[in-house]
Amino acid sequence: MNEQMKRLYARFVLWVIRPALEGQQTEASEATNRRLDEQLPRVTQAIVESLKKRL
Repeated sequence: MNEQMKRLYARFVLWVIRPALEGQQTEASEATNRRLDEQLPRVTQAIVESLKKRL
């Protein structure tokens, strides 16, 4: 995985877990969690396919 992909992945992970780290559970974060639940399988598949092409 190149450095740009590593940074992008790290930023994504922090964006996902930051509300939990800060102890925030608001309606907005719940809505965000629902959207992430919907999007995460597609994002994961895109990452896996991209990595397979590079290997």
